[in-house]
Amino acid sequence: MENIIDNTFDLILLILCIAVVIGVFVMLIDRFLFKSRLSAKFHRKLKIEKTTNVITEIKKIAQLVCMSYYEEQLGIMEKREDGKFYFVQYDQCPDKEYDSLVVKYDGRLLAGVDLAKIKEKDIELSGNTLKAKIPHSEIFEIQINPDDKEFIYKSGDWGPDEENKLYCHMKETLVEHAIKENIFQNSDRIAINNLSTWFKSFGYEKVEVYMEQAEKA
Repeated sequence: MENIIDNTFDLILLILCIAVVIGVFVMLIDRFLFKSRLSAKFHRKLKIEKTTNVITEIKKIAQLVCMSYYEEQLGIMEKREDGKFYFVQYDQCPDKEYDSLVVKYDGRLLAGVDLAKIKEKDIELSGNTLKAKIPHSEIFEIQINPDDKEFIYKSGDWGPDEENKLYCHMKETLVEHAIKENIFQNSDRIAINNLSTWFKSFGYEKVEVYMEQAEKA
């Protein structure tokens, strides 16, 4: 009789153990499937399916600033005997025979890509592939604060109009120096790299971002 009871108890215990193992196994499978479904749902949300949606997301960025150019400028202007004003290169000294004005400015230039110019025809979608044509970089802002100027040397009478001529000339000079430092080429490269990475984050496996061809003269 005792053997029958012991065998029955062992059988019940075995059944309970099997049930626990099966329950844990089912729970693990369900949790794995839930994570898979959640992950798939998340990635589907990231992916933009329509070209119009891509354009909308791009234009939210508006101006993509890629490069900054800084320069401490030395502006030199002379008033000669003919009554005209002449700008002197910063690596030259003003002629003491003439009235001269030497001013130090701190200049900063921002360049990047205006994404608001991208049109729907510039974006091509095909499955997991995205091609985007973007405009070349341009200057967004030239910053020379006239309140931070420092007069290095001044001889003769110089009014606000003459000082403003020098200020405008230094803005033009800042642009020229930035162009010589390849600010546009560097900005184009950064824009392509950054936008390629950004598009891939939306789930596109193959992304090609390129610049529009320059118009021939």
